[in-house]
Amino acid sequence: ICRRNFLSCFVEMKDRLIVLIYSVCEVTSMFLITTKVNKGIIFLRLYGSLNKKTIKEFSEEINYLLYEQGTKKLVINFDEVRVSCNDIFSTIGNKLIEIFLSCGEVALCGLTQKEEACIGRREEQLFFVDSELDAFQYLVN
Repeated sequence: ICRRNFLSCFVEMKDRLIVLIYSVCEVTSMFLITTKVNKGIIFLRLYGSLNKKTIKEFSEEINYLLYEQGTKKLVINFDEVRVSCNDIFSTIGNKLIEIFLSCGEVALCGLTQKEEACIGRREEQLFFVDSELDAFQYLVN
């Protein structure tokens, strides 16, 4: 029984729960996508491990933005993600083609030159940039 007031007891349990969840997520190769909008451009930031299991979550997010929200301009940031196998880039390439077929534009940042080569080039629709800020020069009309 907690002899302190309920609120302080709850905060203490909450902090322990966050630590426990974080520890479990690290073991299970957590994958997280955050979404921001700035000047009509959707910014996707990827965190964690991108592998054959978690690529489905990435694909579902792209499908939602593309087909349900009508998104035409995306920036995908790979700075904080670990890619576990090269097969992932062919899946990403396929998703990019879907975006291009609906007249969309994409800027990718945080990729190595080798990873960029796996994805390929596409003039006037795909841009490789060093940072999210650099994407504005290509995607803002």
